[in-house]
Amino acid sequence: MGHPLLEEIPTDLDRKKVRTELGLHQASPVLALLPGSRKEEVTNLLPTMLEAAEKLRAKHADLRCLLPCASTIPAELLDGILKKSSLEVQVLHGDVYRVLKACDLALVASGTATLEAAILETPMVIVYRVSFSATGSGGW
Repeated sequence: MGHPLLEEIPTDLDRKKVRTELGLHQASPVLALLPGSRKEEVTNLLPTMLEAAEKLRAKHADLRCLLPCASTIPAELLDGILKKSSLEVQVLHGDVYRVLKACDLALVASGTATLEAAILETPMVIVYRVSFSATGSGGW
């Protein structure tokens, strides 16, 4: 019964307090970007997430974007992807639960982070990308 994450995730986080601690205006919309903890996920998903965030920012000029970076992701990889975007993204290290609690919406790679977001009652869009390769046999 249950799941180990239910014991690990601090469900008593106060959203208002966390937003203040992260330097976020209480009324500004906040979007979390969680592209995953593997290099391949970040390479494949973060550019699409940034494109979606840019479209949201066009409608909400005060949108803040937060990216809680996994320790497994090299800074050079992240910087290389982020510099191609016009968005200002605040990168935080090891702060995923507070980021999820502070945001209004999260773009989340399919996986454990979706369960974390659900436990913290964070609205999310789950992002998943499959690679397409021709099999040569005319089918899947």
